[in-house]
Amino acid sequence: MAIATIVQILLKTCVVAPILLATDARPPVNRAKGAFGLEEVISGELSSVGFSGTWISGTQFLYTDRLTGDVLKYDVSTLSASVLVKRPVLEEYRATSYELSADGLFLLIGYDLQAGFRHSTVSRFVIYDLSSRTYSPVAGGALLQLVRLAQKGNALAFVLDNDIYYRPSSYSGTEEKRITYNGIPGVVYNGVPDWVYEEEVLGSGSALWFSPEGTSLAFATFNDGDVKTASYFHYGNPGTLDSQYSDTINIRYPKPGTTNPLVSLHVVDLTKPSFSFVDLPAPVDVVSLDHILYTVDWANDYEVSVVWTNRVQNLGVLQICTASTGNCHTIHQLSETAGWLEVVPPTFDGSGARLATVLPQDQGSTQGNYAQVTLLSRRASLRESLAMETPLTFGRSVVTYIYGWDKTNDTIYYQSTPELSPSQRHVYAVAADGSSAPRCLSCDVQTLEGRACLYASASFSTDLSYLALTCSGPDPPHVALYRAKDASLLALWEINQNLRQKIAGRDLPEIVNVDVDVPDGFVAKARLWLPPGADTSGQTKYPMLVYVYGGPNSVQISDAFTLGWGAYLTTNRSIIYALIDGRGSGLKGDDMKFSVYRRLGSVEIEDQILVTITLQSRFPYIDQTRTAIWGWSYGGYATAMTLAIDRLAIFKCGASVAPVTSWIYYDSIYTERYMGLPSLEDNQQGYNNSDVTRLVENFRGKQFYLLHGNADDNVHYLQAMELSRALELANILFRQQSYPDENHSLRSVLLHVYTSMDQFWAQCFDLDNFAAYG
Repeated sequence: MAIATIVQILLKTCVVAPILLATDARPPVNRAKGAFGLEEVISGELSSVGFSGTWISGTQFLYTDRLTGDVLKYDVSTLSASVLVKRPVLEEYRATSYELSADGLFLLIGYDLQAGFRHSTVSRFVIYDLSSRTYSPVAGGALLQLVRLAQKGNALAFVLDNDIYYRPSSYSGTEEKRITYNGIPGVVYNGVPDWVYEEEVLGSGSALWFSPEGTSLAFATFNDGDVKTASYFHYGNPGTLDSQYSDTINIRYPKPGTTNPLVSLHVVDLTKPSFSFVDLPAPVDVVSLDHILYTVDWANDYEVSVVWTNRVQNLGVLQICTASTGNCHTIHQLSETAGWLEVVPPTFDGSGARLATVLPQDQGSTQGNYAQVTLLSRRASLRESLAMETPLTFGRSVVTYIYGWDKTNDTIYYQSTPELSPSQRHVYAVAADGSSAPRCLSCDVQTLEGRACLYASASFSTDLSYLALTCSGPDPPHVALYRAKDASLLALWEINQNLRQKIAGRDLPEIVNVDVDVPDGFVAKARLWLPPGADTSGQTKYPMLVYVYGGPNSVQISDAFTLGWGAYLTTNRSIIYALIDGRGSGLKGDDMKFSVYRRLGSVEIEDQILVTITLQSRFPYIDQTRTAIWGWSYGGYATAMTLAIDRLAIFKCGASVAPVTSWIYYDSIYTERYMGLPSLEDNQQGYNNSDVTRLVENFRGKQFYLLHGNADDNVHYLQAMELSRALELANILFRQQSYPDENHSLRSVLLHVYTSMDQFWAQCFDLDNFAAYG
């Protein structure tokens, strides 16, 4: 949408929301009873504990005893625990992870963990023989990018320097066989993804998949040879000789319109004495030569399921490939003309004849598409034809996850929002044959405080006969064990007693939920966190800080319990904390989600302004002269874009942390999914319209704070520097904070980040500058 159009909407809306003069009726900093301190909420001291067990069978899971440090095996069918290994077994190598082999004979122990990118790590590994009580190193104790145990027996595969190796047995002395030989660190990746596939597609540091019986291995290869390089400095520790000269870190990072990694998919038969590959080719006649590998899984022990899409991710195919021959055929076609594909990995029935996935289904002429569990049935006599499509769930709800398929009872378990309730989640079961309506396993669960559970998730046993169900809100989380078939409660597992004790008797923010009509017939959701005991008569005016993310298909408002920075601001600073999910946000149907397609920085930004104006008009206790906005990552972009188009000065101040400032600088797979290509023939104008660096004039007269880590491998420091340069050339004053050697999370300097912003809001809102660290 053009800027002129946005301003016209704002001017029209402003008629009902006049800007008020400041009054003297501002609240003193009356801290609530047991107000939360800044350091307290930032440090994680108030975080909750979830289910930390790892299911190893249909009835058993492993967990670490908090008191003894021993690894225990818990049996939900008998509600009893036994010791698998004592703590000294793990302490021998200062273990950071452990995993039991499928046959229960060996424990894979990881140590010397080092972080990679968002999902990946490198570690050293040893195998502990539970019978002989001896250790044997994997790859001679080398740092490995990945180790995967087979689903049967005790074989494993690992990745060293971007090449794959196979160890047929975990017994000491077993030969480790090399499968690939072309890996080049930083350039050619086998079995592990490069940066952009890890971040934007796989969401994992793994790109290899054992067949169910462990007889074959599928793996992806990513060739970044023609991908351009992004660089940043590593400065090192202050005052040391090692940091006399900074190092340059280089990452292959594709940006919109540039060359993407070349991806290929292969299968190797592990039963043969020498390894040869079978290629599973992409259907280039459909997805073109410039394509993306989205999901890989085994349908059964001899067929591989693959989803490929075209580069801009609005066209794709689900294929089934015969592992031994490489013959592939399409069983489902994916296309989206009004937006982008949301690809969900399929879940199979065991035989490979039926699979469940999540697909958009039309809920009626006025409702549009909502993501639902959908059954795809392969025709017995025509296995290579398109599968029959049968929706299993219906309504204005959105399925968010499929947990798996109970093959014994032919039941599919999944998580979904209830009807028209995007802030809630529940766990459901549906018969795979569609013979009965879905049943909710969590809808009758109550929090320990006696309120209805509004946000539930689950971890199922390997055959889905039992589950650990976590109720995450609205009260502090608790975990309980259930039998899946009849949702019968077996035992409480975790009650977060420490968290409950820490918040007992303390005043929590008061919550107000608001629906606001926005253009095009949509309804935005807003949530206000009010200071405890706030005077809502209008005699007292409270400053309001809007926390924005705003990315496509994102959701800010959740009924899961949380005590973050908002709890500090409301209880300690008497600031209203606001969240707004407008157009482009998720879990409200495809029509609303796709509102931002090919025009990021438009309607999702408008709605932050329009809803804020409505809130100011509807609630007299909001101080219209002291309203601000902040966000991180896409939220940092949304903050800057809001200030850029807010010509009515609805927002006095804004803080952008690690923001995108122009989409030409972000990675190709994410950006092109929502924007297309930045070419003149495609969507160059859309990119130009969404570029904050072209819109800096309207920052003049506002207080703006820009924070970024220079070692951000995700949203590059370049983004902040380009915005800084544009502001400086326009002679617009602003505040800036750089964090050397910090990545996108700014993890080691979070207290500094929030203390700095706390002082910024104190200045913006004319508060005292005291930061209550607590």
